[in-house]
Amino acid sequence: MFSGAIYGIASLNDSIVEYTTTVQARVADERAVTKMLVTFKTQVQEWKDTLLRGEDPVKLDKYWAAFLKGEQAVSDQAKALQDSLPPGKSRDLIKQFAAAHVAMGVGYRKGHDMFVAASFDPTVGDKVVAGVDREPARLLDEAAQEIAKESIAVSAKTAEAARTALVVSSALMLVAFGLGLAGAFIFSRTITKPLARAADVASAVSHGDLAKPFDSRGSDEIGQLLHALKQMQTNLANVVSENRRRRRKRPPRTLGS
Repeated sequence: MFSGAIYGIASLNDSIVEYTTTVQARVADERAVTKMLVTFKTQVQEWKDTLLRGEDPVKLDKYWAAFLKGEQAVSDQAKALQDSLPPGKSRDLIKQFAAAHVAMGVGYRKGHDMFVAASFDPTVGDKVVAGVDREPARLLDEAAQEIAKESIAVSAKTAEAARTALVVSSALMLVAFGLGLAGAFIFSRTITKPLARAADVASAVSHGDLAKPFDSRGSDEIGQLLHALKQMQTNLANVVSENRRRRRKRPPRTLGS
């Protein structure tokens, strides 16, 4: 029972360690990719604001600077997430996204230059960058879905390992408990059975039966008790036998004597 409990505790501890490391890491990755999606969409929105309000030089600098800041934030987040993810499909998707995001940045810079050269005509800048964000957006969405799927798979695996450990440890404890009961029963029989024989012999002696046979073998305390009863039975039988013998030898008493 003790070994079953130890196994169960050790297995559950492994599941807890797995949860606190792998599962929580995958949850953190999910949050990171969600945050990156928001930053990416904000960056694209800053480009739209650049086209819509860029005729004013002050606003052009403001929104273009915001666009570049968002671009750097997405790049940093992609690198951190790529370092955090284990080798696999989701990591490969983030790597592909990072490369597509760099290419997107080149396209937007070209659009910015064409927008300024066309006297801030937004249709010119928009035409240059048309569809340039489509591929990185697709890769990022796919990576987010893959990370979520991997997180669910790891959580399910950890939960299954915990359930298996619980079932196995419970089974081991039940088996150990059953063996313990069987051992206790057998042990009690080794004590109660000889004691029952001793009580039976004592009862027989008290009723005058000095010839009742019984097994007095044994080297433990109960064996010594049975041996003592056997010796007492033998001694009493000898005493009774001697008294009977003497009575038979005694001459009969006559009247007047």
